[in-house]
Amino acid sequence: MSARMRFWLALLGWIILSHPAAAKDDRDVARFAGTYTGKYTFFAPGADEPQEGVITSTVDEKGNVTGEGTNTTVNQTAKHTGTIDADGRVKLVIEFPNATYTCVGTAAKTKKGGIVGTLIQKSGARMMGALEYEVTLKDSAKK
Repeated sequence: MSARMRFWLALLGWIILSHPAAAKDDRDVARFAGTYTGKYTFFAPGADEPQEGVITSTVDEKGNVTGEGTNTTVNQTAKHTGTIDADGRVKLVIEFPNATYTCVGTAAKTKKGGIVGTLIQKSGARMMGALEYEVTLKDSAKK
């Protein structure tokens, strides 16, 4: 092996050893894990007033979301299931007794350990409206 080749191999080795792989990003899915309660507001295009409701959701360590919400404006309860990823991208299916909707959107952790976010609600390909939500961690030990 030539001196030039040994130099480049030594340089490559030094670079690899002196720059270890990046530390694991602490923004993993588990940061959202916990049980949350809070409120949401639903804004429908063309509606005079938004609808409001309350929600309880649980996020497991893998980012699976389950829960239930009650639209207090129209007094209807719906179950929801879905996922949240490490970047806070949310995908949900909301099942009311008479209709099922899909939602996509974002979530972010608050300084106090809650979650805030916005979802776009769809029926098929048709946008039905937007949900804004803010929930707090039920058990602060899981922050």
